[in-house]
Amino acid sequence: MPRSASGSRRSSDMVKIRHRFLAATSLVLTSLPGLAAAEVSNRVGVTSAVNQDASARLQGGITKTIAIGDEVIHNQVINTSNIGLVQILLADGTAFTVGPNSSLTIDNFVYDPAAGTAKVSASLSKGFMRFIGGRTSKTEDGATIRTPIGTAGIRGAVVDIDLGNIGQQLPRDERGRKGKNGERRNPPHVSMIFGREVVLTSGGLSNRIFQAGYSIVVDGDRRYETRTPETFLQDMQDRLAGRDGTHGGVRVPPNDQQVADSGIERHNSASPIPYNVPVPVSRPDGLPGVVAASEARNAAVENAARPVVVTVPRSDSVRVLTLRTPGSGDGIIGGDAGSERTGTLAGNEGSTGTATLSDNSTLSLPIFADSTGLTVNPVSVTTGNGTYTGNAYVGRDGFRAYLLSQGTDPLYIISGTATPNVPSVFSTSGTRHYALTADPLTGLVTGSGTTIPFADATRLASLNLSGAVSSDLLMTGTPDDFGFPSTTARGLQAWLAIDGTGASQKSAIGIMTGEMSGSGTAYGFTGQRGGSDRLDASDGSTSYSGEVASAPVADGGSGVFGANGDYMVLTNAIGSNASSYHDEGNHNAMAPTGGDFSTTHVASLTSIDTNAARSYAGQTIKGYSAIAITRDNVTTLKSGTSSFSFNGDRGTFSATFQRFDTDSNPYNDEIGFTDAYGGAVYVDDQNFASAGANNRNYVVSAKTVPAKIFDGGTSAELCQCAYMSWGWWGSADVSDGYTQNAHMGNWVIGDITANVAMPSSGQATYTGHAVGTVLSGSSQYIATGNMSATMDFGARTGNVAVSNFDGHAFDSNVSFASSSTFTGTNGATALTGSFVNNGATTAQGIMGSFATSASGWSASGIFGGNRN
Repeated sequence: MPRSASGSRRSSDMVKIRHRFLAATSLVLTSLPGLAAAEVSNRVGVTSAVNQDASARLQGGITKTIAIGDEVIHNQVINTSNIGLVQILLADGTAFTVGPNSSLTIDNFVYDPAAGTAKVSASLSKGFMRFIGGRTSKTEDGATIRTPIGTAGIRGAVVDIDLGNIGQQLPRDERGRKGKNGERRNPPHVSMIFGREVVLTSGGLSNRIFQAGYSIVVDGDRRYETRTPETFLQDMQDRLAGRDGTHGGVRVPPNDQQVADSGIERHNSASPIPYNVPVPVSRPDGLPGVVAASEARNAAVENAARPVVVTVPRSDSVRVLTLRTPGSGDGIIGGDAGSERTGTLAGNEGSTGTATLSDNSTLSLPIFADSTGLTVNPVSVTTGNGTYTGNAYVGRDGFRAYLLSQGTDPLYIISGTATPNVPSVFSTSGTRHYALTADPLTGLVTGSGTTIPFADATRLASLNLSGAVSSDLLMTGTPDDFGFPSTTARGLQAWLAIDGTGASQKSAIGIMTGEMSGSGTAYGFTGQRGGSDRLDASDGSTSYSGEVASAPVADGGSGVFGANGDYMVLTNAIGSNASSYHDEGNHNAMAPTGGDFSTTHVASLTSIDTNAARSYAGQTIKGYSAIAITRDNVTTLKSGTSSFSFNGDRGTFSATFQRFDTDSNPYNDEIGFTDAYGGAVYVDDQNFASAGANNRNYVVSAKTVPAKIFDGGTSAELCQCAYMSWGWWGSADVSDGYTQNAHMGNWVIGDITANVAMPSSGQATYTGHAVGTVLSGSSQYIATGNMSATMDFGARTGNVAVSNFDGHAFDSNVSFASSSTFTGTNGATALTGSFVNNGATTAQGIMGSFATSASGWSASGIFGGNRN
């Protein structure tokens, strides 16, 4: 019967699949002859897979095309074209995969199989590569990769290095993710896919990541650590994937007919399914001596092949945290009263151990070996009260956090070795990044999966968190805390969500700031919770409060674990009957109502950013602010000035916010302030915040919570002006007998240009954005828009315009006759602002505040722009 067209296509597809199978088989059979002995020779490895075009530049400038199985020698430059892909395999198992448009040199390789040590150094001058360490990455200082963005030291890790556009002339048909004009949009970066540690050093400064899923990014002059974005992973996948028409480096790839004629189908997918397999029969009995000798040989082989099981006993102090009703005792807030217990967990790693607790009760728990980072292990534990399930978070130095639950009832068990010298650990310069796990009971996270900590998931259930942002816990040392020697570090964490626009908008912001303090070997983190939400644009806001603390294993013990201050378990303050998180509603009533709750999070150190700038230290930087303040059910829009003073030694700052006022009484101009007593923490120029404790204002930098609220949700930048800072502030104050609250106002600060430094001639245009608060009928919400300005330095006049701001546009002519501050009014619109320096470049930007109104609608806010 003639074969159908579809049948022919299926046959052709099968032949192509077998074709690729043969090519892949040839790769698997590649070996490394002559590289088994300890040596330092010219030959360092072989190419184990190749997709042309790839070439090697040899001594004397000779260039040859690389084929599979070719030797790789010292100082041989491996170059790939825009479709090239090469894998280099070294004798110790180390592998380099070199992507398209890349250039790699193996500078040195030394391998001693007897000692089990190996060292390799290489140089990547452009392009992309993946490093998979063999013995090299398990040897101290064993793997070093030199690049234009720094030298990467790799320890026990799988690492991607992407140099972005450095050295590239990217054709439009190149695979990979593109930005505008065909250029790659990802900046140079080093990403840890798996493993223990990567350090990138340049100019004496180092960035370090400790956990898989994080990257060191070099974006212009800025170097920072971040969770690896999806775009990085997608770009890597695109470039490591084979291209159409490539064949893995087989010198003479078989054609379809050769595959069909090879007979491989008799041993592969075309083999018929056997239905009549003969029944096996016993072998004839052998002589007793022969059988015994054979069995002895078999037993010897089996014993030699059997892995040696090493029993590692452990005995660790533990603390058990259970439920409590608010005000009734210690522990985690929940439905039923419980007790907090300590004890000892004993047993062998890899088996089930027994925790004997202070009330003579016992728990059976799995015992895990140490992990180099923080691993997650599913756990189920049966007790007299039922079965609890959840995760065990396992780290180094004995750190364990079993976070289990039965329905809404938690059972948390923690253990770990206290950090031996906390002041010394936190004296290291740089910003320490701690990732936070989600609360086991609520699992509140952003759309990208980042934890939203210290928040009431029940209250926020109606809030769409797909566009929410949340920071790591960020900490920095405090070398001189003016009479508070027990404070060794300060830290902050913040999150922000804006859901929707206009009268249907919901918004929330959470801020936690605190300090690491203690003495001897007993240190812990304590902080205050602040922020507010507005879950109904026509109703009042709700304010956040409550004390956060790290849980110690023993009463009076340390709440920070690991040799490098690696881990903490953060929850409401242990040991305080009044401890809980509290959300207090300011819903058009003199007597606010609220609720109590608790969350628990494991904090694990992922990186230390030693390049984080603290140039604001010792400076007072001024700017503008705007907010809507509700006092006894009456809401008023305010616009005015802001002033921030930063103290680098203490790691704190103070801020004041004043309204524009035409009267002569300055005492009533201040509308808000914060300081160290309000929990103000200055980590670095990008990250500073205050929880607003003790009747202060909460404040946070927008760089800490970079929500994409501009340009239709595509940008988080007020303007292309990194030399300015802007952010959010608010408050809730009932200390003077009045109910007063303010939700998510804005501020902007920068180095204001001195009048004598202003340009004396010429014109300039500025573009950026505006953000502020709208009152429309009975609704209050946040809006953004575009800002543009034209300034005539000779005439000392100009115009500032805001468009697409909640469907409104407004502008005003401004003048700056005798200063660098400009003002102007146009009907119901009032604008005030200043020119801002970018380092030595004067009047590079502008910033200011505005107030405007129309029929039944009013708004106030801030704006910022960069010179075009």
